[in-house]
Amino acid sequence: MQVLESVTKAGPKAWGLLLFLLGLNILNFMDRTLPHAFIVDITDDLDMSYTTFTLIGGPLFGIVYAVMGLLMGALADRFNRPRLIAAGVLIWSLMTAATGMAKSVFQFALARGGVAVGEASLSPAALSMLSEVFPPSMRGTASSLYYLGISIGAGGSYLVAASVGESLGWRNCFLLLGGIGAIMAVLVAFLPDPRGRAEKSAFPPGAKLSDGAREMLGILGKSAALRWTLLSAILILFSQGASILDQAWLVREAGLEKSEAQGLVGALFTIGSVAGALLGGPMADLFAKRWQSGRLIYAIVVMMLLAPIGLMYRFIDPASTLFSAAILVGAAAFTLFYGALIATVQDLVPAHIRATTIAVTLLAMALLGTALGNVFAGYLADLVAQLGWAAPIRTASLITNAVGLLALPCLALAALTFPRDRARYGSV
Repeated sequence: MQVLESVTKAGPKAWGLLLFLLGLNILNFMDRTLPHAFIVDITDDLDMSYTTFTLIGGPLFGIVYAVMGLLMGALADRFNRPRLIAAGVLIWSLMTAATGMAKSVFQFALARGGVAVGEASLSPAALSMLSEVFPPSMRGTASSLYYLGISIGAGGSYLVAASVGESLGWRNCFLLLGGIGAIMAVLVAFLPDPRGRAEKSAFPPGAKLSDGAREMLGILGKSAALRWTLLSAILILFSQGASILDQAWLVREAGLEKSEAQGLVGALFTIGSVAGALLGGPMADLFAKRWQSGRLIYAIVVMMLLAPIGLMYRFIDPASTLFSAAILVGAAAFTLFYGALIATVQDLVPAHIRATTIAVTLLAMALLGTALGNVFAGYLADLVAQLGWAAPIRTASLITNAVGLLALPCLALAALTFPRDRARYGSV
């Protein structure tokens, strides 16, 4: 009943904006994840090692995304956000098409870096717009539903690979997605900005572009809750970085056929992560109504329940129903945390630097979390293989997943300091 009551606080325009931005985020993560779905084809075609593949998909993508994200977050606090997003969508779509035309590792890396430049424009602007059209009590829900884009986009990339990958080839799949994105870029340019014409910028006239980042970093230095929340998010995303090798593990160690592995992960990841996003945000908001640190308490409970499953499923027989169930639960874990953590960092800063704060948060999650997790898992897989161990990808993935358990004490410390720091530095 509480969830149904909270829904009535957001009007049709808010839900319409959320739906449109969700569509963009689906395309965002489909473009971002498609190389993972085609890891076997790409590494074979371009003669690429796991380390090189994960360096491109991890640190290279993460560094570019992080640096550009800071700039895009600062711009989103000052200028028309839909037009900023439109420019980004066009850039990442052109670079997605360029990925499909890459003839060497260097060209592939250059194209993926270009995708990161464009994608950095989306989430800081989108999440700050959603925070303005949804009430504070629904920020977890809005953020979580926006991050359905991970579920549908990433899962959809595997389904695309499974359904048309063989007939079109991996290169044409990238060209197709690039064309769709170029059309979306035109549409988003006409979207109205919730700030409206009277308030073009969240900052007073004459404010410097760096002022928002400086203010946010100042709060970060003072707020223990913000620091522990960011570190928790980094550790969770680091542990999930091992997923970049999942297709290779399923094909080369678990014994599945390539299209079978793509279809299995695509379907189960989509279903599981959609369920995680639909449940995660509203559940985090319900916890927040009960306790001041409720969203962080929710994250602790979820991690304690799901972490053992994530570690055990690497040993389950791939032919069993239990194996599919474990993938389903693991997929839910990808999105169960987003609503809680994104809403928490927004609660801990003033309204006029939310886009900048989201950009810094996404920087930390992408660069120190996903990117390092990607390359850590890839390097370990190559190292263990050189040592002659059996199942090197499984070993590397287990070690990377285990790092995520360090997030538990960080979440606990964030929960303890959240009420004090929100009162000092945050806003509604």
